[in-house]
Amino acid sequence: MQSLKYTAMAKCSFDLNFSEEAAALVQKFQSRITTAGGTFTGNDGNGVFTVKTPVGAVEGNYTVAGNVITINIVDKPMFLGCDMIEGFIRKELQ
Repeated sequence: MQSLKYTAMAKCSFDLNFSEEAAALVQKFQSRITTAGGTFTGNDGNGVFTVKTPVGAVEGNYTVAGNVITINIVDKPMFLGCDMIEGFIRKELQ
């Protein structure tokens, strides 16, 4: 398994617990990102993503360990708060 690295320091970081299989969660995450016109490169263990918003792009990475996915936002528009990004991702992955 190839490990994908993103070296920028996170501006936001949060963990999401999940009960489904990691592959299903990552597939759902990838689908939501690409449907929104973003890019996604990753696997069941880790990856990177970028998605455009009306106020600018959000870039991040994720890692999966057990039943927890950790999402790190490494670049975001100044006017888009971390709590808004986290809330959106939580809603999309439920």
